[in-house]
Amino acid sequence: MKITIYSKNNCKPCTLTKQWLNTRNIEYSQRNISKDGKYIQEVHALGYNALPVIVVYKDGEKTTWDGFREDLLAEHIN
Repeated sequence: MKITIYSKNNCKPCTLTKQWLNTRNIEYSQRNISKDGKYIQEVHALGYNALPVIVVYKDGEKTTWDGFREDLLAEHIN
């Protein structure tokens, strides 16, 4: 499984998503649009305008969503 989170500084839903993963010792990569503006183009290419955007590759399938969604995190990551 591979998890990527698109986030930005001072984003409460971004922080909550990362905290949810961190408390479960789940590894992920982060693409912070505040540090590198090129990531906003990737967010738009995925079809989103809000952060965080979570991308999960699992069992050959790609699932994406935006916002802090504990239900989707539990469904797709646990």
